Amino acid sequence: HYLRASKIAIVLWGGFIVAFAMFVSLLENLIQAVNMVGSMFYGTILGIFFTAFFLKSVKSRAIFYAALVGEAIVLVCFWFNKDAYLWYNPLGCGLVMGMGWLFEKMGLGE
Repeated sequence: HYLRASKIAIVLWGGFIVAFAMFVSLLENLIQAVNMVGSMFYGTILGIFFTAFFLKSVKSRAIFYAALVGEAIVLVCFWFNKDAYLWYNPLGCGLVMGMGWLFEKMGLGE
């Protein structure tokens, strides 16, 4: 059981590394690639953390929905404009916090 699981994990990890290497080869350097990939997800994670820290009234279900919608918006923005990728961190954070608060007020947090 563990042997099969480890083989599957190795194949999946290898596929991810190959796909990432193919993606990086299209960019100027590795730092830019890491920043682009990170900018797609770090804002949402930061928004979840800030909501838990500063908006204690927002419940988990509201923040979960806000994170899904916020991440979808960030990915759509990234798809159409790859030049401003460093702005996706504050955008994702603000979307998650704002929509989490709004969803909680709408009653989705229960």
